[in-house]
Amino acid sequence: MPSSILQLWPSVHPDVFYKYDTQPLEEALSKEFPDGRARILRLMAWFGSGAGPWSGFPGYEVVPEQMLMRYPTQELINAVTGATLNEQETEGAARLFGGWEFNKSRPADNALLPPDLKRKLLEHSLKSTDQDKLGRARRAFMTNNSRVNP
Repeated sequence: MPSSILQLWPSVHPDVFYKYDTQPLEEALSKEFPDGRARILRLMAWFGSGAGPWSGFPGYEVVPEQMLMRYPTQELINAVTGATLNEQETEGAARLFGGWEFNKSRPADNALLPPDLKRKLLEHSLKSTDQDKLGRARRAFMTNNSRVNP
């Protein structure tokens, strides 16, 4: 969790549908990370530092996802494309672009992911033993040119 958000966290509570008011968090985060790309990467790292599964996870893990989903897809892609991502940023990008919320609310946007990014996220995801994560990653990132072991 970014340090600017840590102090606000005790006051963060979801509504009955696990939607959070992220506006105060976003304001604090934009002060800590004025550059939009740096802010997205920090959110990706936070989202990629969860308990592990991409489904069936603690409800509070949706907070960074909700914050990331406020950005246009192309801006999210631009932030991670061509960057040297650490393990948490890569996991966060894979989790976001391979996850249920992104694919439900932006189904056509998967086509915007560059082939190199899809390959990178697929290779990262295939290190997992979690069958749900593997299935989601394969559906989101495999292309006709992907060569992976079953």
